[in-house]
Amino acid sequence: MAAVTKTLRFYPTVMKVPVRQPLVLAKALSSLAVISGNRVSLGAGLGPWREDFTYNGVAFEKRGKLMDECMNAVVRSGVSP
Repeated sequence: MAAVTKTLRFYPTVMKVPVRQPLVLAKALSSLAVISGNRVSLGAGLGPWREDFTYNGVAFEKRGKLMDECMNAVVRSGVSP
């Protein structure tokens, strides 16, 4: 859709950022930003459910620090959160 539209913005809902790999998330979002002419926005959230973190092998207690790391990677990739 990004390749064939000029005004449509892409907002992939609110993502639980700390349970994702920071570099993979940054790369995916920056790729979408390039393809769409920077028409992508990120809704970033922590997620309140311990199970999400346990399932993904991420320490629930470190979610704030992980959120900071992920957001730094995303911002450095050029995507506006």
